[in-house]
Amino acid sequence: MATDNIIKVITEPFKTLRNTTFARLYFAQIASLFGDAFTWLGLALLTYEISPKMPPLFWHQP
Repeated sequence: MATDNIIKVITEPFKTLRNTTFARLYFAQIASLFGDAFTWLGLALLTYEISPKMPPLFWHQP
């Protein structure tokens, strides 16, 4: 009985993904988020490659 409640609590938020339009939008947003993260990573690495003596601000140790 307790495991049924746990399973229900875990699966309840994913019921919205049954709507195919919403599911496609949701996963497109996730893909976009990963793209943004790779862009920021690329910019940080490019900045480091151009001037290794001045790392990006978030790498700076006081």
